[in-house]
Amino acid sequence: MRPLYAPPISHTVTDDDGTSRVLYPDPRTGELYPEPTRRFDPDLQPHHGRLGPVLTHGYVAWHARGPAPYQRVVLAADHIAAPGQEAATSVRLAGDVHRHLGNGIKAAVYDGAMHGVHIEQMMRRYGWLVLAKTPNAITQGPTTLVNIGGKRMRSYPLGVVSHDTRAGACHHQLAAVDGAVVELGFDETGDPVVTAALERGPVKRSRRAGGQYYFNVAYKVPCPHGSFVTWQSPHATRSSDTTRPHNLRIIHEGDPDFARLYGLRNDAESFHSNLKRTLIVDRQMSLGWRRGLLDIYCFALLNNALTEQRSRQARTAPTGRHGRRSRLGVGR
Repeated sequence: MRPLYAPPISHTVTDDDGTSRVLYPDPRTGELYPEPTRRFDPDLQPHHGRLGPVLTHGYVAWHARGPAPYQRVVLAADHIAAPGQEAATSVRLAGDVHRHLGNGIKAAVYDGAMHGVHIEQMMRRYGWLVLAKTPNAITQGPTTLVNIGGKRMRSYPLGVVSHDTRAGACHHQLAAVDGAVVELGFDETGDPVVTAALERGPVKRSRRAGGQYYFNVAYKVPCPHGSFVTWQSPHATRSSDTTRPHNLRIIHEGDPDFARLYGLRNDAESFHSNLKRTLIVDRQMSLGWRRGLLDIYCFALLNNALTEQRSRQARTAPTGRHGRRSRLGVGR
């Protein structure tokens, strides 16, 4: 949320003894003062986004969303304590949601700010299947360049899986490309290429004795000697290495389920847009991040109250001759 009051212009002055001071010029006279001469927001921080750095307040929120209008519920919201901490703040805030809702949540959808370390924490701590886009500009862990349709792309090695055939053991080299599990081979020049994209099967989630969750995913490996199923885990092999959950996604961007589920995240943008419409010129009117967070709380409570009222109306709406409820005359 961008503030209504722009940050003041400042100058760093070095005194004769070598110490430095920050002084603020008067916008009319240019005279320097130890404090700004006009109102400003002292809590602004330089957050970076697609449009570049901006001095602003950063907040995150978790929502639950149904398929129909007026089914959004805001579950939690918080302030981002420092620039670059959006995903970490979201993981911590998700813990509050998990404590209240327990296993009522099976999956979480987020944008590209979620990297391997955050996905690993959410899978392990809360047992949530995480859908998030893979950042194109970031490559984690050991990679190999493979030729896909004339384009060289990075792949993350997953190791060799084997199965027994009449001719003996048959081996298949697996890797992850853009979050998807594929089989690698070699072309006529000896360069690695993708020979098959593996079909995802069931997803198993278990809970260990220590309380942490663990996922396993079945993949069908095609083979001339007979297809077989191998199980792959998206979790880090070591606590200090989170490259595997970054590169191997249970539901990757090319999966048909990704397009169906990830679209629900766009409703968060709708919430943000409606929130900003309540502000003057789309700017936060109050000073300080605490007051801004209070504004978000109030708007979230209003949103949830409207959702609850629509739900009550739907439950008590009169039914027609065939037992169907009459449609409510509501829009988005």
